Amino acid sequence: MFNKRKFLGNTGKILLLGIWFVSILGSILIATHEVTQYAFESAMSERTIVDQKTSDTLLIKMVENTVYKNRMFYDSDFNLVEDENGDHLMYLEEIALRIKHTSEDATEIKIEKKASGNSFKNAKNIASNIIYEFETTPTEIRFNDYFVTDSKNRFHNQKIKATLYVPNNQLIRFDPSVKKYLNYHIKTDPKMRFSKITEHLWKVESNHTLLCVDCASKQLLRIDYEDDKRFKLKIDENGIEFETRD
Repeated sequence: MFNKRKFLGNTGKILLLGIWFVSILGSILIATHEVTQYAFESAMSERTIVDQKTSDTLLIKMVENTVYKNRMFYDSDFNLVEDENGDHLMYLEEIALRIKHTSEDATEIKIEKKASGNSFKNAKNIASNIIYEFETTPTEIRFNDYFVTDSKNRFHNQKIKATLYVPNNQLIRFDPSVKKYLNYHIKTDPKMRFSKITEHLWKVESNHTLLCVDCASKQLLRIDYEDDKRFKLKIDENGIEFETRD
C-alpha cells in the first residue's frame, strides 16, 4: 500500500500566503480604526452662578433618576432609556464631583462634559450632545446622578465633572448621596475618614482643603502620655482613657 500525498503547487502556496497576508492586514486596519476612533479627547464646559446668600448653609446632594425610571432597558452593554418622543438615549452615571475654593463673592458651578473621538472636533461634538442637569435653591444644590446622550454615540468614554466653587465664609454640608461621586482624595482639617464627611459642617480653605466648623471643639485638647512604670493617660475626641499600673 502506498501513501498518497498531495502537495500544493506554487500557485496554491502563493494563494494561501496572500490570504494570510490579507487577514493580517485586515486585523491591523481594524485595530487602527478602533484606536483612532477614541484617540482624541475633548471637553466643553458651562458655568453657572448660584443665586444665594453666603449666610445660608448649602446642602450638596446627588439626585436619583425619576424622569426615566419606568422607561429604562438594557441593550448591548449599555443602559438605554426612552424619552417622551420615543427616541432612545444612552443612560450613564460617570460623574465626578469636586469641591474647590474661589476668591469671588458668589458660589459657582462648572459642568465639564468630556468625550473621546477620532478628532478633537468629533470628540467635542459628541461631548456637546451630553444632556446633564442640576437644580439650585437658596439652601441646596441638587446634582443629577446620571446623564443621557444620543444612543448612536456609544463607546466614546463620555463623562461629567461637576466642580463647585465655594467662596469665603460659605458653609456647606454634604448629603450621604454624594459619597459615591465626591473625590475621596479630598483633604480635610482635621483629618478624618471619608465616611464621616457627611456628618459635619464645612468651609473651603484657599488651598481647597475642607475645614470642619462644628468639630473644632473636639480637637481643643489632645493628650497622649504614657509612663511605663506608673500610668497611661489619653484624652482625645473619643473621651478619656486612664490606666494605672501597680
